[in-house]
Amino acid sequence: MQPEIPVNQRHHRFFIPEGFITLRVDEIYFNLPTFILKKHSKRLEKLIVDQTETGPEYFAPLVQGLSVIDLERFLAILFPTEYGQYDATSFDEWASILKVAHNWEFESIVKLALEKIEPLSSPVDKVVLGKTYNIPEWATGARVLLCRREEPITLEEASRMGMEEVVNIS
Repeated sequence: MQPEIPVNQRHHRFFIPEGFITLRVDEIYFNLPTFILKKHSKRLEKLIVDQTETGPEYFAPLVQGLSVIDLERFLAILFPTEYGQYDATSFDEWASILKVAHNWEFESIVKLALEKIEPLSSPVDKVVLGKTYNIPEWATGARVLLCRREEPITLEEASRMGMEEVVNIS
């Protein structure tokens, strides 16, 4: 066992304290270092008080509504296989990342996901994302594009946006 290192001798940035939390999504367990989670997430910083006394059940609300693939995609941003490159390339992949980052309050990853997802988004995507993540300029601009396009809104698009949104656009 390593001796306790006095606080005044620990590097202010690169002395990483031990600690992991275990999350369960469906029947899959993830064991994650608390340091990186607390450092970048306001929500997790508050939630992770003493992870030694809590298990996956304590963190169940944190993963509610997430799929294994959502968490895998998000974690691939936090723990890339190659720095500076992202596994995510599609709208659906970045939407998964945005969902987790927004829910967990990872502001820098929300910003990254929005930058990456915007060029991949259709006007309908932008309306939905604009409403979901409070990006009024996306929703407004997309509504204008939908009003100007020649093709009518499809049933699938209407279903994604919701009846009230479709009525407002028409």
